[in-house]
Amino acid sequence: MGLPKVDFDTVEDAANIKSQEGLGDMAGFQILGTWAGTITFEAHVPGESVGTWVSIMATNVATNALATTTTANGVFRIVSDGLDIRARFSTDTSGTANVWPFQRIV
Repeated sequence: MGLPKVDFDTVEDAANIKSQEGLGDMAGFQILGTWAGTITFEAHVPGESVGTWVSIMATNVATNALATTTTANGVFRIVSDGLDIRARFSTDTSGTANVWPFQRIV
């Protein structure tokens, strides 16, 4: 399921994917644009305090590399298993990253 695009152009901009009450087991983000900075992938348990976001591993679909952050464009897949997840612009040097969240519902 495609979700609306989010443009990251300042630190702390984020694209969120809410858990679908156990229905979504795979989610991720397609990142495009001309930008410099770091995007961090994070998760938390639905219903918990918003301050409890922690890093989560994402797989770069093109390379199969696992990481909790990216500094480049790509498609990143996350096994979400009922967690809320987000991609957050943790450092911003320049430009705008265009971020499209997606979620597979089974």
